[in-house]
Amino acid sequence: MDVFKASFRFYEQAAPYPGMCLRCSAGSKLWDLGRSIPGTNMGAYYCDGCLVELASFTGMKSKDLHDDVVSTLSTELEKAKAQLEAAPNLIKELTNGINSLLSDFITDLASVTSASKPVQPKGAEANSGDSGEISEEPGASVKGSAKVTKPSAKSSK
Repeated sequence: MDVFKASFRFYEQAAPYPGMCLRCSAGSKLWDLGRSIPGTNMGAYYCDGCLVELASFTGMKSKDLHDDVVSTLSTELEKAKAQLEAAPNLIKELTNGINSLLSDFITDLASVTSASKPVQPKGAEANSGDSGEISEEPGASVKGSAKVTKPSAKSSK
């Protein structure tokens, strides 16, 4: 298996001539990226600060920023997992609440007594057969039984 050979070198204090960063002229912590300045055969060096700036400009992130983002995302993931684990209980509570409200509504609706005769507005006596209101069925033995009468073709004029 071939061993990967890096084509760059790091100089902690001093580098060969010109011995300074091409961008900011810093003299320590220089990186030789394996290239030379065209036409001069001199090494092209960049300091740590300029390389970090170049890397961040191209979209790379520092290790500290990466660790901060990872810890933030891990915290958010744990919160999301806790919410997901709580979801079945919340759904069960919601279902019980809806069933309770529906049961109460049906009980309250059953306890409402219906009027023996429906209330009709003034002038409705003449059109009582085809006005569309609710009226009691003749001969209904159960109190509250009602049917909806449909408007006839005469009332649609």
